[in-house]
Amino acid sequence: MEYFFCYIRYPGKPWKRGAFHHDHALLSYCLMKDKPAGDVRISVPHIAGGWFVAYFSKVNDVVYQYRDETGTEVEIMMARPEKVAFINRVIDY
Repeated sequence: MEYFFCYIRYPGKPWKRGAFHHDHALLSYCLMKDKPAGDVRISVPHIAGGWFVAYFSKVNDVVYQYRDETGTEVEIMMARPEKVAFINRVIDY
């Protein structure tokens, strides 16, 4: 059985496992029909309370990105843990 998890990567950092609110936000974005051009605002409950608000866009068939409320752009994807471990080993940060 294949299993996928949500991973995020901040600029200049390795991929790390995302939190539940990242999973929820990415899934919400991916399930949207008729996405408008440009960034799409997604708002989901944050695990620490309050709301996780970010502006999502597609980078390619696997990787997406979001811009949080501070303006930080973060890459996000669903992947198998062994694939992410391999990527983190071969990329020199």
